[in-house]
Amino acid sequence: MDIRKFFSVANKTENYISPEKTGEVAGAVLQSPEIVSEKDEGRVLNLPPPLPTCYTDTVSEDEGKPPPPACTPSTDCTAAKVPSDLGRLLDRVVPVLRECKMALALPDRIIGAIIGATVADAAAQPLHWIYKPEKLSAILAQEEPCPEFRPQSANPFYRRETGQQTCYGDQAFVLLESLCECRGLDVGDLKQRTYKFFGPGSEYDSPVNDPYRVSGGPKVQLPIEGPWRHASLKSFLKNMDAGNTDTGCDVDNQIDGIAKLAPVVALYAGKPEMLEKVEAAIRVTQNNDLCVVVTLAAARFLENYILNGPNSDALVTVLEQLNDPYRKNPQDLDRAVVGQIHQVKESLSKSPRELIPSLPGAFQAALHGVLRAGQFDEAIRDTMRCGGCTSSRGSFIGACLGAQIGLQGIPDSWKSRTLRYPILLEFAKKVASLR
Repeated sequence: MDIRKFFSVANKTENYISPEKTGEVAGAVLQSPEIVSEKDEGRVLNLPPPLPTCYTDTVSEDEGKPPPPACTPSTDCTAAKVPSDLGRLLDRVVPVLRECKMALALPDRIIGAIIGATVADAAAQPLHWIYKPEKLSAILAQEEPCPEFRPQSANPFYRRETGQQTCYGDQAFVLLESLCECRGLDVGDLKQRTYKFFGPGSEYDSPVNDPYRVSGGPKVQLPIEGPWRHASLKSFLKNMDAGNTDTGCDVDNQIDGIAKLAPVVALYAGKPEMLEKVEAAIRVTQNNDLCVVVTLAAARFLENYILNGPNSDALVTVLEQLNDPYRKNPQDLDRAVVGQIHQVKESLSKSPRELIPSLPGAFQAALHGVLRAGQFDEAIRDTMRCGGCTSSRGSFIGACLGAQIGLQGIPDSWKSRTLRYPILLEFAKKVASLR
């Protein structure tokens, strides 16, 4: 029997439930695409304390009937049936196995983190950005028990072929490619590659996603065919066109940074400059202090798993780091993020209906998923069942779990359905070799 299924039985988690309010599943602390009405542009929403306010956009959605169901359960989505005696034994044995770490080598954990993030992003892409709980419930009713890699996209904003990445996964890929080609972080190279990948003449270049599109024009018909170029990327392109040194969007604090951090953390984990490199990479497209501080906290968690594998002390370790007056790369908002992490810690025993009203942020929901996870595939499915920005949360969960289980622990059927997997694996191995 697959040891991942042993872990799943012995560490059973409750699924997230689609919240009553769609905004409660989104953001870096709040996340949504950017079809913005004039009255809502630049609106500031209040976050739960202690974090400050967060910019977001509002969206409109073109409704339609969901595509027909298509799910063939495989061994990856069939729950293990374990006799009760064995289950009780596992309750005692599994924690011991985890503490022993059954050591994966560091290169295995590096590759697992990079592939885990990108595979999770692709798996959730067809159900990305569904903010209406009733619509999501209807789709999930057709797709359970394995909603990943839905053959027909149900995304209400954009449509891509199943197996392709979201705008977050594509940003992570550009960063990964740059790190490999430059043998480390080269901000100038990263800017040029990002501009080429998302800029004029690219697959992302469309009238709807034009950074210079004048507001007040004809109503956009959704979903669009092709990928979505969202706020931070539009701002980045305009800053590049203007020749600005600071190219990142200064008002966007959505979850892009967390979703794409796996490659740079994997390359620099354990090195004194890790946080500095993460910050430099993130500010290329998001020059916002709140975005940066939350991303750096996420980077500390991922670094811990890359260096140590499964680690029940990761939460305590990161909190100690953030409270250390002599910590590396201190940020003015570190104490605010400490408060948010404590909210996650205090909510680990709560049911999803109790959890979501108090923890609306995407980082918090993703961290909660990491800390409660028993198995890679089920952890990603759980966050998909939340709706909203599923792929961004899934990317961070996938990175942290991938670092713990290595490449071999990620389901083969998920890897084979991720269209970019061969080149991703080649780049991930190169990152491991660069250390």
